[in-house]
Amino acid sequence: MPCARVDSDGLASIHNIQIPISKSEGTSSHRIMVERCACLITNEHFIREALVTCYITGDCDSQESQELGNSWNLGSSAQQKRAENTIILRRDWNATFVKRYWTIVPIKDILTNIILQLLKCTEGGFNLAWDVICAPKQTYFYQLVPFKLGDLPIVRINEFYSPQPSRRNYHDQPAGSFYYPPYSDFPKLTSSKLHPYFVILAALAAFRANEGILTPGQPRGNSSPG
Repeated sequence: MPCARVDSDGLASIHNIQIPISKSEGTSSHRIMVERCACLITNEHFIREALVTCYITGDCDSQESQELGNSWNLGSSAQQKRAENTIILRRDWNATFVKRYWTIVPIKDILTNIILQLLKCTEGGFNLAWDVICAPKQTYFYQLVPFKLGDLPIVRINEFYSPQPSRRNYHDQPAGSFYYPPYSDFPKLTSSKLHPYFVILAALAAFRANEGILTPGQPRGNSSPG
């Protein structure tokens, strides 16, 4: 699967960061918006070979994924590769995600809305499909949850930074920002088609894997990799 695919409307399929590209046809010229293929965590996009596609539910429990797929009316297992469970990561961040050193979760407002809708379903004795509870084509936001990142500082490229000297001001446009454990000021994350249901499933597997270190009062993000 390529990092970015341009759809008929001129938007790529992975990330919400849009950059204008000039395109000439005959004597006319127009601009289309193409999403940048960038690491969800670091926002890096300069070297495509350093990025990989990560299917966040790929290592979840197979039986649970199948049961949830049936419950969500997916027509398939929640493990099946699809745009809604796909993110782009730098290779080292992909390795630590697979080892469950960190995960992402929907922000509080999204979780609250999902829970309230599911409670209504329970009270009414009916079930609603995944794409009814959370419409797939909406933008959702997520937050980083560290488990075993130790004292790692995260460097994230600023959203509108340009590597071209002619397009930036060195004084007004720094290349990136540093974030330190427990990353409480780390920006909210979004990816154009990533869906909260799949994020919750992946996060559940990560929390289970780190259950032994989730003790009361333990600072998040300060556990060293075992």
